[in-house]
Amino acid sequence: MKWRPNLVSEVYGWGAGTAERLYESGAFHAAASVAEKLLSVSHGRQPRTLEFRLQVIRWATAKEVGGIAAVEDEINKYDFSGLELRLSYARALLLDDDAVASDQIETLIERGELSKSELMLSRVFEGLRERLGREWLGTL
Repeated sequence: MKWRPNLVSEVYGWGAGTAERLYESGAFHAAASVAEKLLSVSHGRQPRTLEFRLQVIRWATAKEVGGIAAVEDEINKYDFSGLELRLSYARALLLDDDAVASDQIETLIERGELSKSELMLSRVFEGLRERLGREWLGTL
């Protein structure tokens, strides 16, 4: 097998995708385990966007299991500066800041960076959909 320079990043990308699928299927502890393990061995050596995906899965699973109190302090301490909106909107979403999350999601949909089907189907948007209701979804 020939070594590929991006192989490690590809493995991390595969792991992040696996953690996301586990989260979406409701296997929260498994998703958290995958995300935590990958984060613990990457030590900041992977692209920030990839590590952020893993961090979001870790926060989302912790929130599902322990409520917002389980993640609020850690999210508030995280440095979101320099992240593109397609990543940073996770802060408002995970902290149940519905007004900010709604505005950011509308912008992402307008830009084509988030689809309405993703919004309708992904577990991470479930609480927001429930709180804002069908009327909000109809305005997008």
